[in-house]
Amino acid sequence: MSDLRTAAPRIPNYYAASTRRATNGNRTVYAIAQCNLNLSQSVCHECLNSRYSSLDACLPGTNGRAVDNGCFMRYSSTPFFGLNQTTDLTPFLGDGEALLLWNNVFPSYFLLRFFYHSYFSCYR
Repeated sequence: MSDLRTAAPRIPNYYAASTRRATNGNRTVYAIAQCNLNLSQSVCHECLNSRYSSLDACLPGTNGRAVDNGCFMRYSSTPFFGLNQTTDLTPFLGDGEALLLWNNVFPSYFLLRFFYHSYFSCYR
């Protein structure tokens, strides 16, 4: 899911879906990340970072969701989208990370202050 929080803000529709084999190799993990299209790229990235941190509380559970006013992340060991609906994240990962984090730092901070309502849930 770390790749999703980096790639989704760089994709024009702020949405990414991906699958990965679990580290033990026995399961596939399905995950999505999405931001509200009204957000800037940097606010989307910060929102997904926050939701990603919330999902740490769900591990090692097989399902987790984290919702904010501006973004959403979900993972599950049960498929909830088709394999033909995944996003190739490769073009959206890489060197832009540092620039993304420094762009609009102050506006992002003030906008995120308004995103005080959040929700996350975990299922085992």
